[in-house]
Amino acid sequence: MSTTPALDLLMGLLFATTLLTVGIAIGFWIGKRKVSRDGSPTPNEQKLKAQTQQLAGYLTEARTDALTGLPNRRAFDQKMDECFRQWQQTKKVFSMALIDIDHFKNVNDTFGHPAGDAVLREIATRLNHLKSDSILVARYGGEEFAVLFDGDEKRAAAIVERLRIIVAETAFKADSLSIPITISCGVARINAEERIGKLVRRSDEALYSAKISGRNCVYIHNGVACESVEETLASILPERVEANTQETPPTIDELEHRVLARLDRLVSQEANYTE
Repeated sequence: MSTTPALDLLMGLLFATTLLTVGIAIGFWIGKRKVSRDGSPTPNEQKLKAQTQQLAGYLTEARTDALTGLPNRRAFDQKMDECFRQWQQTKKVFSMALIDIDHFKNVNDTFGHPAGDAVLREIATRLNHLKSDSILVARYGGEEFAVLFDGDEKRAAAIVERLRIIVAETAFKADSLSIPITISCGVARINAEERIGKLVRRSDEALYSAKISGRNCVYIHNGVACESVEETLASILPERVEANTQETPPTIDELEHRVLARLDRLVSQEANYTE
């Protein structure tokens, strides 16, 4: 089909205009992305980087407790969700510990709120030492802290029990005042066909059992009932021997009796757990 010279000219102009528009758009896009000749970021890239860093700072602040510097309840809940999803997919066991400062209201009333804040920060520092043994350490609210652990409740309870002993033997200082501090702890592990809410509730029940049993102790919820860790961890925690004391070495019969007693406890615990 033949065309007139005028139509050919019009089509040529349209084609040239299209090419020019595309060329300008490509040039503008390249110009916005290119860096300066010395390799430094362009102003647009610098602005974007600053905005990204600012946003990251906001997110960190939203997940951090201002007083202690530990992750807050929001961060803990998010990590708990991650652990639970992993549990559902791989059955990787994890445990939760709730830790409460005993008689903390009395600390505030007797020594003042600044002293109470100092105690919270000191406890947070002690808890930070658990980072290598835990998934996450967080301030759960008020004078309560929460820790997530890999593994079962016995491993978690052994770690928390060591922390409890350290806290009880430490003299906390605030404005030249010595403040005696103890903690109570409740521990539970995730169980089959269980939701997060039930795990938190069992940890809280174990903590309540520690409170009503005199405080300054650790209790485990074994899925059925709460029990003290004293007997549970007898075969896990190292024996504490007073310094500068000399003890008569145990006889073979005594050693055999200790081993058999520990085996009996372990068999009993496993039987109760599987029932």
